[in-house]
Amino acid sequence: MKPSKTQMLLYCLEKLINEGRLEKQDLLSLSPISEPTFTRYIQEIRAYLYNAHPGSDLEYHKWEEAYVLVPADVLNGK
Repeated sequence: MKPSKTQMLLYCLEKLINEGRLEKQDLLSLSPISEPTFTRYIQEIRAYLYNAHPGSDLEYHKWEEAYVLVPADVLNGK
């Protein structure tokens, strides 16, 4: 069964919380998605972090080819 958008977003969020990073291949291993769809998922996660965890951020690290979760306390110098 193909995962729903909600399931895909929850999977992304869980990977970020547990491992601190998310690679595009992580999602593609679950279900083939297009580049625009992947970009929308990243935007949704950023919007969630902005509202639910102010100060947290999702950064793309080109050298790792991964999105990395940066907690608010790191961004605020705590």
